Amino acid sequence: MSARVPTSQRLIYAAIPLIWRHGYNAVSVDAICEAAAANKGSFYHAFRSKAELLMRAIDVVWQKDGAELKAIVAQPGSGADRLDAYLDWFLDSQRRLTEEMGFVPGHFHMAIDINVPEAAATANVHRSEARALMQDLLRAALAERKGPVDATGWLADTIGHIVSGLMIEARLGNSLDPISALKPTVHRMLDHVSSSAA
Repeated sequence: MSARVPTSQRLIYAAIPLIWRHGYNAVSVDAICEAAAANKGSFYHAFRSKAELLMRAIDVVWQKDGAELKAIVAQPGSGADRLDAYLDWFLDSQRRLTEEMGFVPGHFHMAIDINVPEAAATANVHRSEARALMQDLLRAALAERKGPVDATGWLADTIGHIVSGLMIEARLGNSLDPISALKPTVHRMLDHVSSSAA
């Protein structure tokens, strides 16, 4: 006999695609409860507020994404190969999510409202973790190219901004095409940084 899924978990997993599709403000507690087959009393027993559920949802999304990204960073191989795998992950994960949800979702934090500062802070913590992973890969890839490894901080920030921009474009156009520009763009940046240091 399978274990019963806790109500809080059902609510989180019901809320994630709703918030991702419609945005935090547009999704009501009633809609989340309906999607989770739970009543409002159960919702408020599990969470103090919709904002608390959002913070937990951000953590759940990052647990999955972070585990996949950390596995890429930890795999054997050259820094360049691992960096390519990391960059490919963005398109691959959006492709999977698009098949699952029926639309190009972009980053989950794109659905967070600025009026929920706790959720924005939670998302920023996870973005910092992703930045540190990217920095590790860039350090390895630049060392192999004999490039300046002290450039990894601003490169990681710049790539993060490029990823966010491409995700916004992909979401707005409901097309994965913009994300396919990520890897060639990063390679051009690395070529430029490496040749400038030579």
